[in-house]
Amino acid sequence: MPPPAYYGVPATRMTVEGSTFDVRIKDNQAQAIRVNMQYAPRPDRMYPKAALAIEKVSGCRIAKGSLNGDQVIINARLACGGKAPRVPVPVVDQLECEVTDIYENDGLRQVKADVECDAYGKTR
Repeated sequence: MPPPAYYGVPATRMTVEGSTFDVRIKDNQAQAIRVNMQYAPRPDRMYPKAALAIEKVSGCRIAKGSLNGDQVIINARLACGGKAPRVPVPVVDQLECEVTDIYENDGLRQVKADVECDAYGKTR
C-alpha cells in the first residue's frame, strides 16, 4: 500500500533482475515499492533495480542525487528534459454494465441495445 502522497495513483508492476516493484508516477516524482519476498536485500542492491524500473515506467531519467529510501520503498525525482513523464494507462480487469434501452426489429431480425458500463481495473 502506498503512502498518503501516492493514494489513488495507479501502480505499474515491473520486475528487474528478480525484484518486483509497484512503480507510481506523480508529477515529477516517482516511487517504487518492492512487492516480492527476498532474503535480506540490501538498499545498495535495490537502488539500481528500482531506478531502472522507475525509468522504464516513466520514460524519464532520475535526477542526480535524488534516489532515496530503503530496501522496500525507493523514491526519486524525475528529470524529463522539459517533457511530462509517461502516465500508465489503466488496464480494465472487469466491467459492470447496465442495459439502458433495447430496440427490437423483428422484420430485420435485429436487436440493438444501449449499454452503460463502469470499468474497474488497475495498471500493469
